Amino acid sequence: MLCTLALRRPTVQVGFFGPLVDRMVVSRPVLAPLVRMTAMNAFRRVRALEAESASNSAPYANRLKLIQELTAKCKLADLTYDGFLRTVFAGRRDLAAQAM
Repeated sequence: MLCTLALRRPTVQVGFFGPLVDRMVVSRPVLAPLVRMTAMNAFRRVRALEAESASNSAPYANRLKLIQELTAKCKLADLTYDGFLRTVFAGRRDLAAQAM
């Protein structure tokens, strides 16, 4: 049985990372190892590009950027300090009562 591939590339330009390419036709017995190799190569290529771009700036700038990304991703809501402590130390019953 033959399979036709449709590869999705990340938004950043990573170039060729094979062994599989878009619209390639491969047999089913070799599909799994080739997919694994392609995924590993793509991951390594993206990491190398990230490291290359990160080496062009100062380490503190990279840390600041990563911290800002993390806080933006994990931000809950606009809480005051008291509201934050209330959510941290409140029991499940207290949170259920506040939701009502």
